[in-house]
Amino acid sequence: MNALVMTCQAIALAGVRRSTAFSISFGVVWMMALGGGSAASQAQSNPAPGEKKTEQVMQPINFRQPEPLDFDDHTGYVSIFDGTTLKEWDGDPSFWHVENGAIVGVSTREHPVGNTYIVYRGFEAKDFDLKLEIKLENGGGSGIQYRSKTGIPWRRPAPNVATNLNWLLTGPQADIWYPVGVLGSIFTGQFYSENTPLGIIAWRGQVVNSSPGQRPRLVGNIGDRLALGGYVKNNAWNEYLIMARGGTFIHIMNGQLMAVYVDDDPTSSNNQSGFIGIELEQVPTKVSVRNIWIKKLPMVASAAAAPAAHDSIAGSWKLRSLLDGIETGDPKLCTFVVKEQHLTGSCTNESGRPDLAGEIHGKSVSWQLSNGSFGSTVFTGTVDSDSWITGTYEVQQGTILGDFTFTARRIE
Repeated sequence: MNALVMTCQAIALAGVRRSTAFSISFGVVWMMALGGGSAASQAQSNPAPGEKKTEQVMQPINFRQPEPLDFDDHTGYVSIFDGTTLKEWDGDPSFWHVENGAIVGVSTREHPVGNTYIVYRGFEAKDFDLKLEIKLENGGGSGIQYRSKTGIPWRRPAPNVATNLNWLLTGPQADIWYPVGVLGSIFTGQFYSENTPLGIIAWRGQVVNSSPGQRPRLVGNIGDRLALGGYVKNNAWNEYLIMARGGTFIHIMNGQLMAVYVDDDPTSSNNQSGFIGIELEQVPTKVSVRNIWIKKLPMVASAAAAPAAHDSIAGSWKLRSLLDGIETGDPKLCTFVVKEQHLTGSCTNESGRPDLAGEIHGKSVSWQLSNGSFGSTVFTGTVDSDSWITGTYEVQQGTILGDFTFTARRIE
């Protein structure tokens, strides 16, 4: 009987020891996982005299969630709107005014506008974070222009478009539209290239990439385009964050990522410094923008490396039009005059010798040529060398549009 009792006691004691050892081992592992250290880890870091130090295999885990952005934190930012005046802002005063601490643009049936902008003239910006609040009412559309240029003719004339080219902006836009219909409701948040043949590049919910000489490609999806519309506040203030880094553009509304576009062409018109502005589009509509803050950043080297080719195309050129690789019509003789980034001149065609106007940024060049009563032609190309330009052009004749390619060779 005593022997049996002693045996049971020994078994029980062994069980307690095993349980205790398991508890200690589990505690050591748990403390190491939490980064709290342990006797075992301390023994590894402090070996006994004469004992070779061994490398610690298990490393502390230190995973932390990033802190959310405080939209009201303006550290490193500067305000470009004082809330009371339009100082350094340039727009048609019949459409733009200050109201309740916001820049307000109004288009009515009594005083309509198809498209006009108010431009911040204080400075140009390239790489930056831009934070603002925007509200759209009554219908129509608006958007925040950035890296944009003035002085470029409107490529698709429409009713009530501003005739003063200082109040028209060409370049990247963070879009916003009033949800009158399904189409308008899906535009908000997208990356739109205003007044260029590119149009919508990254629709809401998309990550899009483009490389030199290639069309934009969809590389990923953020979410369902219609579902993302649930983050947009109608007839209320929306927080818009626009981030530009080299050739990367990020649009965030009310804390939700809406669109990402990556332009890998350092000579692209998207990758040039430009103005910030606000759009007023269609009838009726009312747009209000307040609390406009920008943090300018050092220019990304890869995007800054675009060579200045402003003078390289000055002179005479023979331009050939192609459709599916087959030449169409007679060659045009064009003369380009370049002053800084502005392009003027003329081209000989069937209707005479109409003037042209456009811009050149690095190796990217674009110009518009009037066809008289037949509309206009917009050319977009790349300066491949001092004697060769290639690209595409778009012909507008009423509602008929066609996409073609062209080559241009310098005439010595």
